[in-house]
Amino acid sequence: MKKYDHLYEEYLNKKINLSYKKIHYINLLFRQMI
Repeated sequence: MKKYDHLYEEYLNKKINLSYKKIHYINLLFRQMI
């Protein structure tokens, strides 16, 4: 169970990381348009 929790946590971290990078990238594009 502990192992599973750890994997799930890692999965969530990656997901959060990806969405954060996406938001950052979109912000950069948006700034260039202005």
